[in-house]
Amino acid sequence: MSTMECRSLEITVASAKGLKKVKHLSKMDVYVTVKLSGDPAYTGQLEHRTHVAKDGGTSPTWSNSAFTFTIREALANANRLVITFKITCDRSNKDIGEAHVPVRDLLDHVGADKAGQRYITYKVKKPNGKPRGEINFFYRFGGQMTRTGGAGGFAVHAPPLPTHNPAPYPWPRAPALAQLLPSWGSFSYHGCSPSPPPSYSYHTVAPPHMPPAGYPTVARPMGYQAEGPPAGYPPVDPPQVPPVVYPPRGAYGF
Repeated sequence: MSTMECRSLEITVASAKGLKKVKHLSKMDVYVTVKLSGDPAYTGQLEHRTHVAKDGGTSPTWSNSAFTFTIREALANANRLVITFKITCDRSNKDIGEAHVPVRDLLDHVGADKAGQRYITYKVKKPNGKPRGEINFFYRFGGQMTRTGGAGGFAVHAPPLPTHNPAPYPWPRAPALAQLLPSWGSFSYHGCSPSPPPSYSYHTVAPPHMPPAGYPTVARPMGYQAEGPPAGYPPVDPPQVPPVVYPPRGAYGF
């Protein structure tokens, strides 16, 4: 990859004058194809076309015909870039003539500041050199920009994507203490019903509160992780702590 100094070049086709009339046609409907050549690394849009000037005859005009190219100044100053204007008759699909404009001539014509729009006229000729009229167009250069060139052409440096933070990972669910204790039916009481007393209820206390009166201090439930969330997840403040469930205290101290 290598960086290159580039500029944008805007071409606006305005009109043509004194075109050679196509034989056997009473009316001439013509259009202009504008093409940039000379840069083998550029893979963008190299060719544009104006609309057809209906009944324009030998002096057609065009509107809304502004086209933009990206040029490398090093190639332009080396006189390797050329803008070609080809005028074609739409009725017969016959080429009337072409004008070949070196980009270096356009750079020299605007001066050192390379600013502002210019109007210029070039001769239209056949490939054998015979004159076929004139073409008039406006052009302007944009400011300098740096691009990276590779095997696939130019690529503009894209801005970095915004950093995405993953959603907080849920804390592991700790098993309730009641799930770790034997069930009521696993105890044998002489003459006592295995069913819980009528005042059976659960008291839910979340750390760091103390357990109800008469209960010993209960350690944190198995599965609780106090060292933080898994790797790659942001810390959660305050920590999400699962509640501790205390079983009812019966008449026999269980």
